[in-house]
Amino acid sequence: MTSLVFTDDVTDLDECVHSLPLPDLWDGWWNKISLFRDDLFPAGEIILYFDLDIVITNNIDFLLEGDDTFVVCRRFSDGNKFGCNSSVMKISSGSLSYVYKLLNNNPKLIDKYRSDQDLISDIVEDLIFFPKSKIVSFKLCLKSHVWGNLHSLKIGKFLPEIRPPIF
Repeated sequence: MTSLVFTDDVTDLDECVHSLPLPDLWDGWWNKISLFRDDLFPAGEIILYFDLDIVITNNIDFLLEGDDTFVVCRRFSDGNKFGCNSSVMKISSGSLSYVYKLLNNNPKLIDKYRSDQDLISDIVEDLIFFPKSKIVSFKLCLKSHVWGNLHSLKIGKFLPEIRPPIF
């Protein structure tokens, strides 16, 4: 398994992390859509993507289970609104290249959609989600000393091994 980061700033990267320049020059999170290109990785290669602010607290083997070509987190916020959260994704390279092509051919879609997540949620049919109990939002799902008590849920209900920092 190779650790790879797409970045426009390689300052202070660990020597074991391979870096490549951003393949497209969209703003912010819209660059994630480049992961759907069919020319970045060999066809069928499994891409396991994490946002940079993800904290792994336990075994993540389950992320690679199954033969599904695309698996993503369920949306954490917005009540019962259907959709995905693109902070953790498993993508089979080339399998959803139409997502990239749609945005690349229609850059004004960035004005129509609030985020990459909304675009993905709208155009990918039959979204498959990682188990809800395995990936949670520290900010929205857990009682946090950092973010305040946004929900009445308590740490331990989802992931007992997570403990918030005490300041």
